[in-house]
Amino acid sequence: MKTRVWWNLGVLAGALVAVSPALAAVTTGVGVGSFAGAHVERFELGADTFANSHSFANGLSYGSITGTGTLISTIGLYGLGAAAPVTQGKDADRFFAVFVPGDRFGFSFAGGVNRFGFYGAEADESSFLPGSISNGVFRLAFYDTSNNLLDTVDMASPASTFAWSQFHGFYSSTLIGRVEFVDNGYFVMDNMMFERVTAVPEPQSWALALTGLLALGALRRRRADRA
Repeated sequence: MKTRVWWNLGVLAGALVAVSPALAAVTTGVGVGSFAGAHVERFELGADTFANSHSFANGLSYGSITGTGTLISTIGLYGLGAAAPVTQGKDADRFFAVFVPGDRFGFSFAGGVNRFGFYGAEADESSFLPGSISNGVFRLAFYDTSNNLLDTVDMASPASTFAWSQFHGFYSSTLIGRVEFVDNGYFVMDNMMFERVTAVPEPQSWALALTGLLALGALRRRRADRA
């Protein structure tokens, strides 16, 4: 009898896994309102700071993967539209920029984060002057804290929206250890936000858990009736 009960439980567990919805490793479209209390990096190190790597506060570090065309912090002719003057960032100060198309770079987070977002966009490679709002596509590769690839996401930069009005937010239930930017043209970023949060189960997960508990209770009651 005990063997049969465990067999039934195994079948039930398999069924729950089979009907469980497949969730994407990284969720896109997370609004800036979800980042209340997050760490914010404004890239205000100084004008035209060229560097292959840099460590910021709150466990954040930067690394250039290919080339040295990345500007950690800049002000000047690399703005792609702005909330204030076109040559300044989201908060009317310095910002992060890539002015060599194809330069790959990444950010690492000590201990990992669940939420990651920033204001900014990519311009077409043929248009990088101040005020440019050429549409483009950039790719982000998300890695966990063990450097395993979690997901790759292609994001569009709409031509009808200025860079500093575009917020790109992401969430992962698995801790993100590193975000790598690849296949970029002229790219700008400001007010990057990141934090570690406690995951909240999806409604489907609650329903599946409740179903499993009810089924387990029924099996135990059936066993008690037969005893």
